[in-house]
Amino acid sequence: LCSGDVWDSATAQGLAEALRAGAQTATIQSIRVWRSQASRPLPLNTVAMLKMASDELGIGPGDSMALAERLYLKGILSYPRTETDKYPENFDLRATARVLAAPDAPWRDHAMA
Repeated sequence: LCSGDVWDSATAQGLAEALRAGAQTATIQSIRVWRSQASRPLPLNTVAMLKMASDELGIGPGDSMALAERLYLKGILSYPRTETDKYPENFDLRATARVLAAPDAPWRDHAMA
């Protein structure tokens, strides 16, 4: 079924189910479990946002600004045509992440890639 490292839970679960069904036998050589924590991302100014959208997502500047405008109108971003790089004290990062991860979000496929 698989040889080598397994890095994601879905693959590991699939292998475990196949083994339970009697597919084959397996030897687990080692298990490593860890937690990690990422720092809050630094805000992007407009130029940096456009560059990142192009470099990381392959989205052109017109589409990037249109998406940023939509996010702004939903209250997710600060005004996209500003050069500010500060989050307000009352910025709710967790709520923003929930909105960005919504199953019906039009940008979800880009974010999950």
